[in-house]
Amino acid sequence: MEDYVNGDYIPDTLWLAMKRAINGDAIVSGLNTVPGAGFSVDIADGVYYANQTRASKTGIPNIPLVAPDLVDSRWDIITGDSAGTIHYYDGTPSITPRPKPLLSGETLIAAIFVPDNHVGAVLPAMIHAFGFNSILLEHADRHFTTGDDPIAPSDIGAEPTIGAKGTAFNQNFETSTANIKMNGAVAVGVLSTVARADHIHASDTTKENTANKGVANGYASLDASTLVPYAQIPTGTTTVKIPAIGATLAANQKVLTDAAGKLITQAQIIGCDLRKVSGTYNQTLVASTWTPITWDYEWLDPQAMHSGQSANITIPETGIYEIFTNLFMTNASGISDIRVAIYNVTTAAYFTQHKNFFDATGGTEKEISLGPAWHWFTAGDVIQIQAWYQTGGAVSVLAKPAVDNQTRLQIKKIGIL
Repeated sequence: MEDYVNGDYIPDTLWLAMKRAINGDAIVSGLNTVPGAGFSVDIADGVYYANQTRASKTGIPNIPLVAPDLVDSRWDIITGDSAGTIHYYDGTPSITPRPKPLLSGETLIAAIFVPDNHVGAVLPAMIHAFGFNSILLEHADRHFTTGDDPIAPSDIGAEPTIGAKGTAFNQNFETSTANIKMNGAVAVGVLSTVARADHIHASDTTKENTANKGVANGYASLDASTLVPYAQIPTGTTTVKIPAIGATLAANQKVLTDAAGKLITQAQIIGCDLRKVSGTYNQTLVASTWTPITWDYEWLDPQAMHSGQSANITIPETGIYEIFTNLFMTNASGISDIRVAIYNVTTAAYFTQHKNFFDATGGTEKEISLGPAWHWFTAGDVIQIQAWYQTGGAVSVLAKPAVDNQTRLQIKKIGIL
């Protein structure tokens, strides 16, 4: 198909260039073509699209043209392909010359009309710019009905004026997922590529997901006092270590108190209270021999320090323990020399002996106490309360079912230093 504008025909090759440009391809910006040295042309810096691929070119000087034909004129063309390569094609001389067909994937940059028997250098009038911008600019003598020219011929080769130009104009789309950042610190970025409208950012692993607040396996919320609500505090028994008396608390340490405001210490949490309560469980001592006192009832023993009817108590945690024992005894006759001591079975060592003399002739009861005494024990130590007598009749330690005057042993942890 051919058409005529102001008496000049437009060959099929040039119409094809216009069609591709209208469809969003074969667009040229810059790349102005002017006469070069001798019979050649120069191409200035610019950008073009070929096969929907952007190519940026620096200027190319002195592209030589084939010498004019002596008889007939011809049309030469200069094109650019998607690889960024510039091509020159000389036309076939003819009475009605036409440019060579435009190859697929190539964009028309300029057409040069070479008259027959031309002598000398290339003239500006011989060069016709035929990129998308250039075609409209060169043939912009068709005015709007208002008489205003939308584009002036003097604008040929100039970059279109954009009222709010940004760096995203005429750029490639981003193709690397590594460059699509997750939400984080604000930054303007340095890449010249642009993101597509349906791109998706990666999850921000530096922040907690609000859907996990206050739910199982999530994180606790804070109330108006910046404290964790009671409902989100785990239930159950937890051992909490309290700093020693007089120690300076760190910024993140707090002392726990009960409902009455009294200090809750480890001594209230770790320990045992053992009794002799069975009426048939009186224990007769062996004269001049240290005899372990056995216990048959755990009145309080949350750490299972004692089990069954035995004398052994196992220390659950290393630390300082307070020990108190109260023994009710009788002797058969005479005055008995009675001694009570704390014995560490693990280290084979006696501690805090208490000595007393009493006459319990006829079954009269006597009460002997030891402690409170403080001692350092290591986790796993096995301790006992042992009693000894030397004079007088046989001595028995009594099981006492009454609450207020029972034979008992109390052990509690009071510190870790």
